[in-house]
Amino acid sequence: MTITVPSWSADVMAELPYPVVFATVSGAHLYGFASADSDLDLRAAHVLPASRMCSP
Repeated sequence: MTITVPSWSADVMAELPYPVVFATVSGAHLYGFASADSDLDLRAAHVLPASRMCSP
């Protein structure tokens, strides 16, 4: 299970166009089945401007 946040995660989040309100690890790392060659699956929720969600 991944319990340490990778150092590159802050760089990834800084490049996203909208603020992240929640992020979590998912997949094999979450369930403790990760192997040495497993990728790191991340899921997140973002705050989008109302203009992106509603059309006139």
